[in-house]
Amino acid sequence: MSFRRPALFAAAVFCGAGVANAQSSVTLSGSPSLRIQSAVAGSNPTPVSNSVASYNIGGRDRSSTYKLTARLSSNMPTGTTLTVLAAVDVGDTSMGAVTLDTTTRDIVTTINSPTASAKTLTYTLTASAAAGVVTSQTRTVTYTVTLAP
Repeated sequence: MSFRRPALFAAAVFCGAGVANAQSSVTLSGSPSLRIQSAVAGSNPTPVSNSVASYNIGGRDRSSTYKLTARLSSNMPTGTTLTVLAAVDVGDTSMGAVTLDTTTRDIVTTINSPTASAKTLTYTLTASAAAGVVTSQTRTVTYTVTLAP
């Protein structure tokens, strides 16, 4: 018989914005806090999600197509994963739930819709039983909007 120790991890996620094109801007709101607190014996801890954050891309040339990228300030602890899912308008293309790390990742590859409404960012924190107990930590997610190739 084996027992798995549940991983306990708390993460506060702060959002920052970068602009690689002077014609456009990304506005972010919300700083979600995620904490894994429970696990069923013999299973991995229960993932937690938070959809309090949102993004808006404004000031863009409506005849151009843009993309949104994201990266973490530092990698997640061993055995833990942070993903983000960006909601999009009809006609835009989300990459689905993207695992974040210190590498710049495409989050939305096609942004060409003319609307300017805020779109939800859903963060999900998962952990394996091997992660053990991890102290509370903070990660900053930096988003950048650029012209799409």
